[in-house]
Amino acid sequence: ESLRTTFLEVQGQPRQQVHPAKDFAIEVVDYRTVDDAELQAKETLGRAVARPFDLAQGPLLRALLLKIGPDQNIFALIAHHIICDGWSLEVMAQDVMDSYNGQGAVEALTVQYRDFAAWQQERLDQKQEVDGRFWRTQLAPPLPVLDLPADFKRPMVRSHKGQTLRVTLDPGTTARLKALAQAGRSTLFMALLAAVDALLHRYTGQTDLVVGSPVAGRHHPDLERQVGFYVNTLALRVRLEEGDSFTKLLGRVREATLAAYEHQEYPFDLLVDELQVPRSTDRAPIFDVLVALQNTQGSLLPSGLNLVDFPLEHRTSRFDLSFSFVDAGATLDAEIEYSTDLFTRGRIERLWDHFATLVQAAAATPDRPLAELELIGGAEAEQLRGFSGGPAVFPDASIAALFAAQAAHAPQATALRWPGGVLSYLELDAWANGIAHHLGLPA
Repeated sequence: ESLRTTFLEVQGQPRQQVHPAKDFAIEVVDYRTVDDAELQAKETLGRAVARPFDLAQGPLLRALLLKIGPDQNIFALIAHHIICDGWSLEVMAQDVMDSYNGQGAVEALTVQYRDFAAWQQERLDQKQEVDGRFWRTQLAPPLPVLDLPADFKRPMVRSHKGQTLRVTLDPGTTARLKALAQAGRSTLFMALLAAVDALLHRYTGQTDLVVGSPVAGRHHPDLERQVGFYVNTLALRVRLEEGDSFTKLLGRVREATLAAYEHQEYPFDLLVDELQVPRSTDRAPIFDVLVALQNTQGSLLPSGLNLVDFPLEHRTSRFDLSFSFVDAGATLDAEIEYSTDLFTRGRIERLWDHFATLVQAAAATPDRPLAELELIGGAEAEQLRGFSGGPAVFPDASIAALFAAQAAHAPQATALRWPGGVLSYLELDAWANGIAHHLGLPA
Protein backbone atom coordinates (compact mmCIF):
# COMPACT_ATOMS: atom_id res chain seq x y z
CA GLU A 1 0.00 0.00 0.00
CA SER A 2 2.82 2.43 0.73
CA LEU A 3 3.81 2.37 -2.96
CA ARG A 4 0.21 3.25 -3.92
CA THR A 5 -0.13 6.09 -1.41
CA THR A 6 -0.40 9.79 -2.25
CA PHE A 7 -0.58 12.73 0.15
CA LEU A 8 -3.27 15.38 0.03
CA GLU A 9 -3.74 18.59 1.97
CA VAL A 10 -7.08 18.73 3.77
CA GLN A 11 -7.79 21.92 5.74
CA GLY A 12 -4.10 22.61 6.01
CA GLN A 13 -3.21 19.10 7.25
CA PRO A 14 -1.61 16.25 5.25
CA ARG A 15 -3.71 13.15 4.65
CA GLN A 16 -2.77 9.79 3.15
CA GLN A 17 -4.79 8.29 0.33
CA VAL A 18 -4.19 4.64 -0.65
CA HIS A 19 -5.15 3.90 -4.26
CA PRO A 20 -6.31 0.55 -5.69
CA ALA A 21 -3.67 -1.68 -7.25
CA LYS A 22 -3.11 -1.21 -10.97
CA ASP A 23 -0.50 -2.01 -13.60
CA PHE A 24 2.84 -0.33 -13.08
CA ALA A 25 4.86 0.69 -16.13
CA ILE A 26 8.63 0.31 -16.28
CA GLU A 27 10.20 2.83 -18.62
CA VAL A 28 12.50 1.08 -21.11
CA VAL A 29 15.10 3.05 -23.07
CA ASP A 30 17.33 1.38 -25.67
CA TYR A 31 20.81 2.89 -26.11
CA ARG A 32 22.41 -0.16 -27.76
CA THR A 33 22.86 1.61 -31.09
CA VAL A 34 24.01 4.90 -29.58
CA ASP A 35 27.62 6.02 -29.17
CA ASP A 36 28.66 6.54 -25.53
CA ALA A 37 25.70 4.47 -24.37
CA GLU A 38 26.80 4.42 -20.73
CA LEU A 39 27.27 8.19 -20.65
CA GLN A 40 23.85 8.72 -22.24
CA ALA A 41 22.31 6.34 -19.70
CA LYS A 42 23.90 8.21 -16.79
CA GLU A 43 22.49 11.49 -18.06
CA THR A 44 19.03 9.91 -18.36
CA LEU A 45 19.27 8.53 -14.82
CA GLY A 46 20.42 11.88 -13.50
CA ARG A 47 17.38 13.60 -15.01
CA ALA A 48 15.07 10.89 -13.67
CA VAL A 49 16.46 11.26 -10.14
CA ALA A 50 16.22 15.08 -10.26
CA ARG A 51 12.65 15.15 -11.60
CA PRO A 52 10.29 16.15 -8.77
CA PHE A 53 7.46 13.93 -7.57
CA ASP A 54 3.89 15.20 -7.23
CA LEU A 55 2.89 14.05 -3.73
CA ALA A 56 -0.82 14.58 -4.44
CA GLN A 57 -0.94 12.86 -7.84
CA GLY A 58 1.68 10.13 -7.66
CA PRO A 59 2.94 7.62 -8.37
CA LEU A 60 5.84 8.19 -5.97
CA LEU A 61 7.91 5.38 -7.49
CA ARG A 62 9.66 5.20 -10.87
CA ALA A 63 11.41 2.26 -12.48
CA LEU A 64 13.73 2.42 -15.50
CA LEU A 65 15.47 -0.25 -17.55
CA LEU A 66 18.21 1.16 -19.76
CA LYS A 67 19.68 -1.15 -22.39
CA ILE A 68 23.33 -0.23 -23.05
CA GLY A 69 24.76 -3.43 -24.57
CA PRO A 70 23.86 -6.88 -25.94
CA ASP A 71 23.82 -8.36 -22.44
CA GLN A 72 24.18 -5.24 -20.31
CA ASN A 73 21.32 -3.30 -18.75
CA ILE A 74 20.89 -0.72 -16.00
CA PHE A 75 17.87 -1.14 -13.74
CA ALA A 76 16.91 1.75 -11.47
CA LEU A 77 14.27 2.18 -8.79
CA ILE A 78 13.61 5.78 -7.78
CA ALA A 79 11.25 6.47 -4.89
CA HIS A 80 10.26 9.51 -2.87
CA HIS A 81 11.60 9.26 0.67
CA ILE A 82 8.12 9.76 2.13
CA ILE A 83 7.17 6.20 1.08
CA CYS A 84 10.52 4.46 1.10
CA ASP A 85 13.87 4.10 2.86
CA GLY A 86 17.14 2.31 2.08
CA TRP A 87 15.94 -0.94 3.67
CA SER A 88 12.81 -0.80 1.50
CA LEU A 89 14.86 -0.57 -1.69
CA GLU A 90 16.67 -3.75 -0.67
CA VAL A 91 13.32 -5.48 -0.07
CA MET A 92 12.03 -4.42 -3.49
CA ALA A 93 15.26 -5.40 -5.24
CA GLN A 94 15.15 -8.84 -3.61
CA ASP A 95 11.52 -9.27 -4.67
CA VAL A 96 12.45 -8.40 -8.26
CA MET A 97 15.28 -10.92 -8.25
CA ASP A 98 13.11 -13.62 -6.67
CA SER A 99 10.54 -13.06 -9.41
CA TYR A 100 13.31 -13.20 -12.03
CA ASN A 101 14.37 -16.54 -10.58
CA GLY A 102 10.80 -17.84 -10.98
CA GLN A 103 10.15 -18.17 -7.26
CA GLY A 104 6.50 -17.25 -7.68
CA ALA A 105 4.41 -14.52 -6.18
CA VAL A 106 5.59 -12.49 -3.22
CA GLU A 107 3.97 -13.55 0.04
CA ALA A 108 1.02 -11.45 1.16
CA LEU A 109 1.85 -8.98 3.92
CA THR A 110 0.31 -9.49 7.34
CA VAL A 111 0.32 -5.73 8.05
CA GLN A 112 0.49 -2.56 6.00
CA TYR A 113 2.20 0.75 6.61
CA ARG A 114 -0.96 2.37 7.99
CA ASP A 115 -1.08 -0.42 10.61
CA PHE A 116 2.44 0.55 11.61
CA ALA A 117 1.48 4.23 11.72
CA ALA A 118 -1.40 3.48 14.10
CA TRP A 119 0.83 1.23 16.24
CA GLN A 120 3.54 3.92 16.32
CA GLN A 121 1.06 6.56 17.47
CA GLU A 122 -0.14 4.23 20.23
CA ARG A 123 3.45 3.57 21.32
CA LEU A 124 4.18 7.30 21.26
CA ASP A 125 1.17 7.99 23.47
CA GLN A 126 2.43 5.38 25.96
CA LYS A 127 6.10 6.40 26.01
CA GLN A 128 6.04 10.09 25.13
CA GLU A 129 6.64 11.35 28.67
CA VAL A 130 9.57 9.00 29.43
CA ASP A 131 11.24 9.24 26.00
CA GLY A 132 10.65 12.97 25.72
CA ARG A 133 12.21 13.58 29.14
CA PHE A 134 15.28 11.56 28.14
CA TRP A 135 15.87 13.53 24.93
CA ARG A 136 15.18 16.89 26.54
CA THR A 137 17.82 16.04 29.15
CA GLN A 138 20.32 14.74 26.60
CA LEU A 139 19.95 17.79 24.38
CA ALA A 140 19.53 20.40 27.08
CA PRO A 141 20.76 23.83 25.97
CA PRO A 142 23.10 25.26 25.19
CA LEU A 143 23.52 22.99 22.21
CA PRO A 144 27.02 23.15 20.70
CA VAL A 145 27.47 24.63 17.23
CA LEU A 146 30.18 22.77 15.33
CA ASP A 147 32.89 25.13 14.09
CA LEU A 148 34.52 23.12 11.32
CA PRO A 149 37.21 24.83 9.23
CA ALA A 150 35.82 25.50 5.76
CA ASP A 151 37.02 26.79 2.42
CA PHE A 152 34.13 29.19 1.92
CA LYS A 153 32.09 31.46 4.15
CA ARG A 154 28.87 29.82 5.26
CA PRO A 155 26.03 31.24 3.13
CA MET A 156 23.03 32.87 4.75
CA VAL A 157 20.78 30.26 3.11
CA ARG A 158 21.87 26.68 2.46
CA SER A 159 21.66 25.67 -1.19
CA HIS A 160 21.96 21.92 -0.37
CA LYS A 161 24.41 21.62 -3.26
CA GLY A 162 26.91 18.85 -2.68
CA GLN A 163 29.16 16.12 -3.97
CA THR A 164 30.25 12.69 -2.78
CA LEU A 165 33.73 11.27 -2.24
CA ARG A 166 33.91 7.46 -2.38
CA VAL A 167 36.80 5.93 -0.45
CA THR A 168 37.85 2.65 1.19
CA LEU A 169 39.52 1.91 4.52
CA ASP A 170 42.25 -0.65 3.88
CA PRO A 171 41.99 -4.25 5.21
CA GLY A 172 44.63 -3.85 7.92
CA THR A 173 43.08 -0.72 9.42
CA THR A 174 39.58 -2.21 9.11
CA ALA A 175 40.63 -5.35 10.98
CA ARG A 176 42.28 -3.34 13.76
CA LEU A 177 39.23 -1.09 14.14
CA LYS A 178 36.92 -4.11 14.42
CA ALA A 179 39.24 -5.65 17.01
CA LEU A 180 39.26 -2.37 18.93
CA ALA A 181 35.45 -2.30 18.92
CA GLN A 182 35.29 -5.88 20.17
CA ALA A 183 37.80 -5.19 22.93
CA GLY A 184 35.68 -2.27 24.08
CA ARG A 185 32.47 -4.37 24.05
CA SER A 186 31.19 -2.08 21.33
CA THR A 187 29.75 -2.44 17.86
CA LEU A 188 31.53 -1.45 14.68
CA PHE A 189 29.16 1.51 14.39
CA MET A 190 30.15 2.75 17.85
CA ALA A 191 33.83 2.54 16.90
CA LEU A 192 33.21 4.48 13.68
CA LEU A 193 31.18 7.13 15.53
CA ALA A 194 33.97 7.46 18.10
CA ALA A 195 36.50 7.88 15.29
CA VAL A 196 34.41 10.63 13.66
CA ASP A 197 33.95 12.32 17.05
CA ALA A 198 37.72 12.17 17.59
CA LEU A 199 38.32 13.72 14.18
CA LEU A 200 35.81 16.52 14.81
CA HIS A 201 37.41 17.16 18.21
CA ARG A 202 40.86 17.40 16.66
CA TYR A 203 39.60 19.70 13.90
CA THR A 204 37.68 22.07 16.18
CA GLY A 205 39.02 21.64 19.72
CA GLN A 206 35.39 21.32 20.89
CA THR A 207 34.60 18.86 23.68
CA ASP A 208 30.79 18.88 23.38
CA LEU A 209 29.75 17.18 20.14
CA VAL A 210 26.37 16.23 18.65
CA VAL A 211 26.35 13.90 15.63
CA GLY A 212 23.25 12.55 13.93
CA SER A 213 22.65 8.95 12.96
CA PRO A 214 19.72 7.13 11.32
CA VAL A 215 18.13 4.01 12.83
CA ALA A 216 16.11 1.48 10.84
CA GLY A 217 13.01 1.73 13.05
CA ARG A 218 11.94 -1.86 12.36
CA HIS A 219 11.47 -3.17 15.87
CA HIS A 220 9.10 -6.03 15.04
CA PRO A 221 9.69 -9.08 12.78
CA ASP A 222 6.57 -8.21 10.77
CA LEU A 223 8.32 -5.01 9.62
CA GLU A 224 11.41 -6.65 8.14
CA ARG A 225 9.80 -7.26 4.71
CA GLN A 226 7.83 -4.02 4.67
CA VAL A 227 8.28 -1.15 2.24
CA GLY A 228 7.86 2.32 3.71
CA PHE A 229 9.62 5.09 5.58
CA TYR A 230 10.51 3.67 8.99
CA VAL A 231 13.81 5.44 9.58
CA ASN A 232 14.21 7.76 12.54
CA THR A 233 17.14 10.04 13.35
CA LEU A 234 19.04 10.07 16.63
CA ALA A 235 21.08 13.02 17.87
CA LEU A 236 24.01 11.42 19.72
CA ARG A 237 25.67 13.83 22.14
CA VAL A 238 29.09 13.04 23.58
CA ARG A 239 31.09 15.19 25.99
CA LEU A 240 34.85 14.83 26.19
CA GLU A 241 37.27 15.73 28.94
CA GLU A 242 40.84 16.91 28.61
CA GLY A 243 43.23 14.00 28.32
CA ASP A 244 40.61 11.49 27.17
CA SER A 245 41.98 8.55 25.22
CA PHE A 246 40.25 6.79 22.35
CA THR A 247 39.37 3.97 24.74
CA LYS A 248 37.70 6.48 27.05
CA LEU A 249 35.91 8.13 24.12
CA LEU A 250 34.67 4.77 22.84
CA GLY A 251 33.22 4.06 26.27
CA ARG A 252 31.42 7.39 26.28
CA VAL A 253 30.06 6.75 22.77
CA ARG A 254 28.92 3.26 23.76
CA GLU A 255 27.07 4.61 26.78
CA ALA A 256 25.42 7.43 24.81
CA THR A 257 24.44 5.15 21.92
CA LEU A 258 22.92 2.40 24.07
CA ALA A 259 20.88 4.98 26.01
CA ALA A 260 19.68 6.55 22.76
CA TYR A 261 18.66 3.15 21.37
CA GLU A 262 16.40 2.60 24.38
CA HIS A 263 14.48 5.74 23.38
CA GLN A 264 14.91 5.54 19.61
CA GLU A 265 11.20 5.53 18.73
CA TYR A 266 10.74 9.19 19.64
CA PRO A 267 10.27 11.05 16.30
CA PHE A 268 13.12 13.44 15.56
CA ASP A 269 10.86 16.10 14.02
CA LEU A 270 8.73 16.12 17.16
CA LEU A 271 11.88 16.46 19.27
CA VAL A 272 13.06 19.48 17.26
CA ASP A 273 9.71 21.18 17.80
CA GLU A 274 9.68 20.42 21.54
CA LEU A 275 13.23 21.67 22.06
CA GLN A 276 12.25 24.93 20.34
CA VAL A 277 15.59 24.96 18.57
CA PRO A 278 16.05 28.34 16.88
CA ARG A 279 15.60 27.68 13.17
CA SER A 280 18.29 28.96 10.87
CA THR A 281 18.45 29.04 7.09
CA ASP A 282 22.20 28.32 7.11
CA ARG A 283 22.28 25.13 9.22
CA ALA A 284 20.33 21.97 9.92
CA PRO A 285 18.69 21.85 13.36
CA ILE A 286 20.67 20.26 16.25
CA PHE A 287 23.59 18.76 14.26
CA ASP A 288 25.68 19.36 11.14
CA VAL A 289 27.34 15.94 10.70
CA LEU A 290 25.68 12.56 10.12
CA VAL A 291 27.27 9.10 10.55
CA ALA A 292 25.67 5.89 9.27
CA LEU A 293 26.73 2.26 8.94
CA GLN A 294 24.77 0.58 6.17
CA ASN A 295 24.12 -3.08 6.80
CA THR A 296 20.87 -3.61 4.87
CA GLN A 297 22.51 -5.02 1.76
CA GLY A 298 20.95 -8.40 0.99
CA SER A 299 22.47 -11.18 -1.06
CA LEU A 300 20.88 -10.88 -4.49
CA LEU A 301 21.47 -14.12 -6.33
CA PRO A 302 19.64 -14.01 -9.67
CA SER A 303 20.00 -16.95 -12.01
CA GLY A 304 22.15 -16.12 -15.02
CA LEU A 305 22.80 -12.51 -14.01
CA ASN A 306 25.92 -10.76 -12.83
CA LEU A 307 24.99 -7.78 -10.65
CA VAL A 308 27.23 -4.78 -10.04
CA ASP A 309 26.51 -1.35 -8.58
CA PHE A 310 26.18 1.57 -10.96
CA PRO A 311 26.92 4.63 -8.80
CA LEU A 312 25.65 8.05 -9.76
CA GLU A 313 27.24 11.33 -8.76
CA HIS A 314 25.18 12.94 -6.00
CA ARG A 315 24.70 16.67 -6.47
CA THR A 316 23.10 17.37 -3.10
CA SER A 317 24.11 17.35 0.55
CA ARG A 318 21.60 17.24 3.39
CA PHE A 319 24.18 18.27 6.01
CA ASP A 320 27.61 19.86 6.12
CA LEU A 321 29.11 16.34 6.18
CA SER A 322 27.64 12.84 6.03
CA PHE A 323 29.76 9.72 6.55
CA SER A 324 28.08 6.58 5.19
CA PHE A 325 30.04 3.36 5.80
CA VAL A 326 29.40 -0.10 4.38
CA ASP A 327 31.01 -3.16 5.96
CA ALA A 328 32.42 -5.00 2.95
CA GLY A 329 34.03 -7.70 5.09
CA ALA A 330 37.76 -7.20 4.69
CA THR A 331 37.38 -3.45 4.09
CA LEU A 332 35.10 -0.59 4.97
CA ASP A 333 33.70 1.31 2.01
CA ALA A 334 32.65 4.88 2.67
CA GLU A 335 30.86 7.72 0.98
CA ILE A 336 31.44 11.24 2.30
CA GLU A 337 28.67 13.55 1.17
CA TYR A 338 29.71 17.17 1.65
CA SER A 339 28.34 20.65 1.12
CA THR A 340 30.03 22.42 -1.79
CA ASP A 341 28.85 25.68 -0.23
CA LEU A 342 31.56 25.09 2.40
CA PHE A 343 34.20 22.63 1.22
CA THR A 344 36.37 21.90 -1.79
CA ARG A 345 36.99 18.33 -2.84
CA GLY A 346 40.65 18.71 -1.88
CA ARG A 347 39.73 19.48 1.71
CA ILE A 348 37.43 16.45 1.94
CA GLU A 349 40.16 14.22 0.49
CA ARG A 350 42.55 15.48 3.19
CA LEU A 351 39.84 15.00 5.81
CA TRP A 352 39.55 11.34 4.80
CA ASP A 353 43.33 10.91 4.94
CA HIS A 354 43.31 12.42 8.43
CA PHE A 355 40.47 10.11 9.45
CA ALA A 356 42.30 7.01 8.22
CA THR A 357 45.55 8.09 9.92
CA LEU A 358 43.70 8.80 13.18
CA VAL A 359 42.00 5.38 13.11
CA GLN A 360 45.35 3.68 12.55
CA ALA A 361 46.89 5.57 15.47
CA ALA A 362 43.91 4.89 17.75
CA ALA A 363 43.97 1.18 16.92
CA ALA A 364 47.72 0.99 17.61
CA THR A 365 47.68 3.00 20.87
CA PRO A 366 44.08 3.31 22.07
CA ASP A 367 45.07 4.54 25.55
CA ARG A 368 47.05 7.57 24.36
CA PRO A 369 45.33 10.96 24.76
CA LEU A 370 43.37 11.97 21.66
CA ALA A 371 45.48 15.11 21.30
CA GLU A 372 48.60 12.96 20.84
CA LEU A 373 47.25 10.63 18.15
CA GLU A 374 48.76 11.12 14.71
CA LEU A 375 46.50 12.97 12.34
CA ILE A 376 48.78 13.62 9.38
CA GLY A 377 50.43 10.81 7.49
CA GLY A 378 51.47 9.61 4.07
CA ALA A 379 52.16 12.13 1.34
CA GLU A 380 51.04 15.09 3.47
CA ALA A 381 53.54 14.24 6.21
CA GLU A 382 56.30 13.92 3.61
CA GLN A 383 55.33 17.31 2.20
CA LEU A 384 55.50 18.93 5.63
CA ARG A 385 58.90 17.36 6.29
CA GLY A 386 60.04 18.77 2.96
CA PHE A 387 58.92 22.24 3.98
CA SER A 388 60.82 22.10 7.25
CA GLY A 389 63.89 20.29 5.96
CA GLY A 390 63.41 17.57 8.56
CA PRO A 391 61.06 16.33 11.26
CA ALA A 392 58.85 19.14 12.56
CA VAL A 393 59.67 20.29 16.08
CA PHE A 394 57.10 22.50 17.76
CA PRO A 395 57.95 24.58 20.85
CA ASP A 396 55.87 24.10 23.97
CA ALA A 397 54.26 27.56 23.75
CA SER A 398 51.21 29.19 22.20
CA ILE A 399 51.38 31.29 19.04
CA ALA A 400 50.50 34.38 21.10
CA ALA A 401 53.41 33.74 23.48
CA LEU A 402 55.81 33.12 20.59
CA PHE A 403 54.74 36.39 18.94
CA ALA A 404 55.19 38.34 22.17
CA ALA A 405 58.68 36.89 22.56
CA GLN A 406 59.59 37.90 19.01
CA ALA A 407 58.22 41.43 19.60
CA ALA A 408 60.42 41.76 22.67
CA HIS A 409 63.47 40.34 20.85
CA ALA A 410 63.21 42.48 17.68
CA PRO A 411 60.59 45.21 18.23
CA GLN A 412 61.57 47.31 15.20
CA ALA A 413 61.74 44.42 12.71
CA THR A 414 59.06 44.34 10.01
CA ALA A 415 56.18 42.08 11.02
CA LEU A 416 53.58 42.94 8.40
CA ARG A 417 53.85 44.46 4.95
CA TRP A 418 50.93 45.27 2.65
CA PRO A 419 50.30 47.71 -0.22
CA GLY A 420 49.27 50.42 2.28
CA GLY A 421 52.40 50.31 4.44
CA VAL A 422 54.31 48.27 7.02
CA LEU A 423 54.04 47.49 10.73
CA SER A 424 56.88 46.57 13.06
CA TYR A 425 56.51 43.81 15.64
CA LEU A 426 56.20 46.48 18.35
CA GLU A 427 53.42 48.31 16.46
CA LEU A 428 51.54 45.13 15.59
CA ASP A 429 51.79 43.90 19.19
CA ALA A 430 50.37 47.20 20.47
CA TRP A 431 47.59 47.14 17.84
CA ALA A 432 46.62 43.54 18.75
CA ASN A 433 46.66 44.33 22.49
CA GLY A 434 44.39 47.32 21.87
CA ILE A 435 41.82 45.15 20.10
CA ALA A 436 42.03 42.53 22.86
CA HIS A 437 41.44 45.21 25.49
CA HIS A 438 38.44 46.53 23.55
CA LEU A 439 36.96 43.01 23.42
CA GLY A 440 37.63 42.40 27.10
CA LEU A 441 40.19 39.68 26.36
CA PRO A 442 43.61 39.19 27.95
CA ALA A 443 46.35 41.01 26.01
